[in-house]
Amino acid sequence: MSEAMGIPMRTIQRWRSWWAGQFPLTPLWQATCARFMPPVDLHLLPTSLAERFTGSIEKSMQLFLCFLSPLTVGYPLTLNEGW
Repeated sequence: MSEAMGIPMRTIQRWRSWWAGQFPLTPLWQATCARFMPPVDLHLLPTSLAERFTGSIEKSMQLFLCFLSPLTVGYPLTLNEGW
């Protein structure tokens, strides 16, 4: 993946570390993890979480990013019609 996308392996390792160690501790995940049934496999993050958002590839990614939005903008984003 690193070579195909031109992302340094060090960056990939840092992302994996964040998903495995920090993400499960975030207030967002603590408040929402019980909503996913069956439970999301934490060992397979972020893939195991992203797979829960269905629809076309574009739509599912939009929904996934909206779900994660409180981590970066401080409040949840919503999808507007026409996206």
